[in-house]
Amino acid sequence: MKPSTSALPSSFIAAAVVLLLLQLEAFAVQGFRPLSAFAPLLSSPSLLERRAHRSSSLRATAALAEPQTTMELQGGGGLREVDDFYEFQDKVMSDTKKNSGLVQCVCHSMAWSKPCHYFKPKFKDMAEQSQYDNVEWYWVEGTDSASTRRILTTLGITSVPVVQIWKDGQMLDGVLGKVPQVVEQMVQRWAEADSNGEDLTEVPKTEQPRLVEKTNVGEA
Repeated sequence: MKPSTSALPSSFIAAAVVLLLLQLEAFAVQGFRPLSAFAPLLSSPSLLERRAHRSSSLRATAALAEPQTTMELQGGGGLREVDDFYEFQDKVMSDTKKNSGLVQCVCHSMAWSKPCHYFKPKFKDMAEQSQYDNVEWYWVEGTDSASTRRILTTLGITSVPVVQIWKDGQMLDGVLGKVPQVVEQMVQRWAEADSNGEDLTEVPKTEQPRLVEKTNVGEA
């Protein structure tokens, strides 16, 4: 008796159906979805387009967050201390210094001077609380070193503390002694004159206080 040829196709079909069901189950376990489930994604912007849009948005936000730089000169910044002749020459005496264009308030002192010692905290407070962005504050402290002595001898300073006003390498004004009120008035006058674009050669000099506490440079 010959085997039935009609039973073979049905068994193959049954086996194929079983394998197809198993494959679909495997797809489901691995997170695959029917093609119809992806229809909304096919009509939406591509992944690359969405990434490009997100990147441009982030760059725009970062650009807004970045501080805008200007060419305006900014002073302030507290008290700057100098103890070297060449540093003082570069930052104050030279008209090609890095901060050219700013009014500079400079206090010359000696390390062993009691008037200078008591005046420094007040001068530092004035520098830190200054409302003028066009003023730099310097504390120049002399010692026994030849470099700091050269600053005093070059400027002809024989007594300290001395507070001077400088601009573009030129000494414009100065007072002797630790008199905070006089220094504040002097800085205010020169800072405002500079901000208003006045001819600084026409600004009147500060009247020297009559009674001052000072130290002669030659005293030890």
